[in-house]
Amino acid sequence: MHQHKVERHLGASISPLRRKHWLAKSGVLLVVIIPLAFSSSLFATELLINTFWPPAHLMRQEVFNRWISDVARVTEGRVTGRFPTSTLAPPSRQWHMVTSGIADVGIVFNGFERNRLHLSTVAELPFGTPSAEAASVALWRTYKRYFEKAEEYSGVKLLGLMTHSGGDLYSLRTAIQHVSDLGGLKIRTTDGSSSDAIETLGGVAVPSSGIGAYQLVSRGIVDGLIMPTGDMRTFNMLQY
Repeated sequence: MHQHKVERHLGASISPLRRKHWLAKSGVLLVVIIPLAFSSSLFATELLINTFWPPAHLMRQEVFNRWISDVARVTEGRVTGRFPTSTLAPPSRQWHMVTSGIADVGIVFNGFERNRLHLSTVAELPFGTPSAEAASVALWRTYKRYFEKAEEYSGVKLLGLMTHSGGDLYSLRTAIQHVSDLGGLKIRTTDGSSSDAIETLGGVAVPSSGIGAYQLVSRGIVDGLIMPTGDMRTFNMLQY
């Protein structure tokens, strides 16, 4: 009888790098999902919650930790949660991880599921909202009103949608003053709109997860990258 309560609370001078606020409002989409076959009989147990961010990341500390505390509170301790010591699957395999039953809850970057998830990528259009918070609220309301009926998330229970602040464009070697300066440069991107944008502007997109971006940057494999400033700090890349 507490399942409806659970579902309600499951839903909701920078270094030597040269930076351009070019794609500053191009949000990254993430979804929190749970297997559709999650049985109500399990609502007296512990959820295994997987995130691909390190424990100190803002999303882990301020979102997921608070969320599972709320779930435990409204279910009077019937549902609790724990996090594995490290991610149970790479970022690109989070959907498969959840639907295969490896974890009970996961967070998925929509760009990794481009063949499955289409409508919610409207939030990747740049310059449409003043903040990630406003974009996230608008995206969830739009999903509930228009997109939910399309059943793109069939097979899982969608618990929430969000965007984070847009990615800045960083150059590791030369200043980028004009669009033409991007020609031939290898730029780390995410899958999705940032890759399309870089390719359209003449650059070479090198898609990777945030964690994978560190290897690309530290080894000098790319000439630049697109990433929010907060994640640059989280993944210790401002030193480059």
